[in-house]
Amino acid sequence: VKLSANDSKRQNFCGLSWAHASKECTTWCRADGDDCPEGQKCFASTSCFYDADLQPSVSPFSTPQPTRSPLMLDDPVNFSFCGASWALATQKCSPETNCRFDSDCTQEGDK
Repeated sequence: VKLSANDSKRQNFCGLSWAHASKECTTWCRADGDDCPEGQKCFASTSCFYDADLQPSVSPFSTPQPTRSPLMLDDPVNFSFCGASWALATQKCSPETNCRFDSDCTQEGDK
């Protein structure tokens, strides 16, 4: 039986009671209960989810590079700027030339 990814039957599971089925999430069932172990019944709308037949997407979406963690105003990194020399760095200091690491400086000689 092919189910859509959001079919409510994906929450049908076998158990001695609805609470037992929701806690155990062991055996998925279609609804008639024929797939359940002896003594158990099929319960709908459990907290379980059957996903064994689902396939990942062909091209998973990519997430953007994480941003840097925020800094406190007085963090020394807030006073580090790119420049070929101390004098040039102080002349060009701006949010765009702020750096945490040498690799943040993109212009030749700005370290």
